[in-house]
Amino acid sequence: MIIRMNRLLFLLFVSTATLACQANDADEYAAKVKESERDYPLLLQQWRNAGRVRNQDSEDKLYEAARRSTHLEAIEEMAARKDVASIEIKVPGEVQAIKAQAVRRFDDPEQGEYRGNPFIFRRMTGKRFELWTSKHGWLFDSKGNLINEANPPRRDGHGREWYGAFLPDGSWVTTDLGDADSRLSFFTREGQLNREIKGAHLALSAEEVDADKDAGRYANIIGWCRCDKNGRGFVASVGSEDGWAKVFVTPDGKARPISWSEPWQLCYPRDLEAKGFFPLYRPSDDGKLWLYREEAGHGPGVGFPSFTTSSAAPKKDWFTAEQQRENIFSACIPGGTHDFGFLPGSHTAFIDADVNYDNGYSEPAPTAQKDRVPTKSWFFSPKGDCLGWVNAHYLCDSDRGKTLWFTNDDGDILQLSSDLKPKQRVAFTVNGEFAWPEKLFVDLRLGFFYVNKRLVLARW
Repeated sequence: MIIRMNRLLFLLFVSTATLACQANDADEYAAKVKESERDYPLLLQQWRNAGRVRNQDSEDKLYEAARRSTHLEAIEEMAARKDVASIEIKVPGEVQAIKAQAVRRFDDPEQGEYRGNPFIFRRMTGKRFELWTSKHGWLFDSKGNLINEANPPRRDGHGREWYGAFLPDGSWVTTDLGDADSRLSFFTREGQLNREIKGAHLALSAEEVDADKDAGRYANIIGWCRCDKNGRGFVASVGSEDGWAKVFVTPDGKARPISWSEPWQLCYPRDLEAKGFFPLYRPSDDGKLWLYREEAGHGPGVGFPSFTTSSAAPKKDWFTAEQQRENIFSACIPGGTHDFGFLPGSHTAFIDADVNYDNGYSEPAPTAQKDRVPTKSWFFSPKGDCLGWVNAHYLCDSDRGKTLWFTNDDGDILQLSSDLKPKQRVAFTVNGEFAWPEKLFVDLRLGFFYVNKRLVLARW
């Protein structure tokens, strides 16, 4: 009885001490916020008076004051080194209507294990594209005709975030039929399972797996996988986080290792999104320049990612690679999302920023304030000069990169030239109803749209 009473007293003491520490932390942070509100106007004016030049000490102080007091517009100004309002790229004129006709409509699947859009869209080759959910896949030709469908026989798995991938002949692969099964499962065009390979055996020999238990444990996950641009096999990332290895896998299951930079060369041009973990990264079309995105996983840095350009390609050991990287320029973009990269055939970087951004874990960013940070796509020259911003998200390009398409918060498309000059505003209708563009294949005159909150494949 005495021991139990002592244990209860100890737990009460710990709980009381914890609450006291939390209260002290909250009071301390509140005091810092008040101090930042007081210091912010003077720090901003001093930085402007100095010509907005790079100065690590003064910029660190201004950044901390602006972040704590949620003056996010000042952090944008620090990235641009110019008056932000004066460099907005506006697309004047009336909205021109583009009339499209529905080809196929899709029911919205149940929200699965992973947050975000339950659909995955990919341009596989010049004549094939695909759509996937966790439980279904559709393969289309360049005219929008349905070539094949897939119904993964899942048990308690979800397919990880990539769900599945077709080859042009209609055969396909997936993973996670059973929760964390760590296998790449191969299916025939008719949906018959004909092969399963453990992830570690795609990246390593059986002897290497036996010799390195960590490799066997962490290299089994199939992080992502998709068809190569010629339709001859699959490009895959094997392992947790940024992967244990990148591999090319033939339809008969033979794998060869590839470098960390090769996936963008092997996949359909400009369709492979940013990859990585900490950091994320994406190359220019010629592979000579890389844009890296780094952000705190929790704490006050959430929502304030930094974007850095470098000629150094990513490597397996990302920490060592980061230390060896020679950065060309770096900018903090409040609300900067995972949608970033380079303009077609160019070293001009674009970075999307979203008012509803969160870090993908449990912490919403302080940038999620619609009266503070509008939706933007930022543009930076290879040397880091801010070339302006447009009130829209990057969507796609056309005319061999001569026309850039951006979607604004109303679902209209703002078109810019490759040198960021305004062209026109357009909006889609599908069978007479307003259509929100989700993924467009402009060269095929086909695309996926949301019409009355339902996904539609349409042709124009």
